[in-house]
Amino acid sequence: MNQRSLFAEAEQKADLSQWYTPRPLAKRIVDWALSHNPGCRNIVEPAAGQGALVKPLLERGLKVTAYDIDPANVAALCEIPGRDLVVHCNDWLGDPPLPAAQPDMVVMNPPFEYNNDVTFVAQAVQAAPVAISVLRGVVLHGVGRWEIAWRWVDPVRLVYLVRRPKWGGDHSPKQDFIIAELRPRETQRQDGEIIRPLSIEWWL
Repeated sequence: MNQRSLFAEAEQKADLSQWYTPRPLAKRIVDWALSHNPGCRNIVEPAAGQGALVKPLLERGLKVTAYDIDPANVAALCEIPGRDLVVHCNDWLGDPPLPAAQPDMVVMNPPFEYNNDVTFVAQAVQAAPVAISVLRGVVLHGVGRWEIAWRWVDPVRLVYLVRRPKWGGDHSPKQDFIIAELRPRETQRQDGEIIRPLSIEWWL
């Protein structure tokens, strides 16, 4: 695989906090997620955009429920072939009509402004036993993020993206990003508590 191709540009709408995942990176995220969670069959994508993560999930024969707030994106999602895709046009952070059966996994590249990425994380681990997410590198820091999510969420696998992805156009964020596998906690994290095991890798 050409590692540089993982971060090829994709279109975006910065005014809607849309940072579309480049297709090669999306495929690698899905492959990575499923290699560690092979039994997952029912997937929710809560910020689906135009389907960068949805398409490789469907190609793996999985059932996908996709959400997006942009009607143009929803129209694009509805054009993706396959009977195992259900599309909702609404804000997943509002009052999401989750599937009748609990999803096995949430896979997402959520909007990150105003700590929305952490809010998506908190909701994702309530909806499913495992969540895979693109996140800002700074997302693990800060009292506010601790209060929203990290008291109740365990990051069990982290991937550091060595190069900053180009989400599209001139508005790509000047930040570092990680991919995280996250799981809900049954009890609140205590000060100084260690996570074992925690897997960390780097993608070029």
